[in-house]
Amino acid sequence: MNKNLMMALKTPVPTWSPADITTYFWLDPSDISTLFTDSAGTTAVTAADDPIGRLADKSGNSRHAKQSTSGYRPLYKVDGSIKSFFMDGSDDSLRVTTSSGLSSDMDFFMAVKRTSTANNIFFWGTAANNYSAVAQSGSTSSPDSNAGTPTYYVDGTLVSPTQRGALHTALGSESWHVLEIRNVNASAMSYTSVGWCDYNTGFKASAYIGGIVLANALSSTNRSNLRTWLGAKVGLTL
Repeated sequence: MNKNLMMALKTPVPTWSPADITTYFWLDPSDISTLFTDSAGTTAVTAADDPIGRLADKSGNSRHAKQSTSGYRPLYKVDGSIKSFFMDGSDDSLRVTTSSGLSSDMDFFMAVKRTSTANNIFFWGTAANNYSAVAQSGSTSSPDSNAGTPTYYVDGTLVSPTQRGALHTALGSESWHVLEIRNVNASAMSYTSVGWCDYNTGFKASAYIGGIVLANALSSTNRSNLRTWLGAKVGLTL
């Protein structure tokens, strides 16, 4: 056998991860070492159904997602090899309080399995009308407000038309998907949050979340890599 071919066969294929790109924040509930039951990060999550008060940022930027109110904390969930956290659709949320570095052209990725609830909001920025990714059954309204002109993809497929109802349908209930928001303007957000939208109590995330990455707009190659990586976390081949 050709020596060069033998060397190639023996060389392991590098495994891509969000560590290979520059991220604004990277939240990975499959890494239990990043999960804490309190917002200060002093007590580790050790078992399924523990509350999550802090999900440490793996980007290196210390933009940790936290919830200081004990009753508003999502729960750590384990389903075979899939690790996630569950937002109860009532009052659960995690918030990254800093806004420093948010830009006008960002990509947001999330592995998500929504429940059958009619209204969900997945990416939200201020107590005013500044949000993205509202999924609302039957609605023809825009899924975002004051967020530029983002485009939405589910499992790599463009959501069209860009309406709340179309996004709700694309994110079929009780099944895992990778939600992708491209070119979102996050520059006006005073913080970033997933879960309960406290300025409009009609929109609350009722969903399992298997990972979140926010970054400045990525190349098509890195979007594909990130989609594949997040999908693999929740049993999808994308």
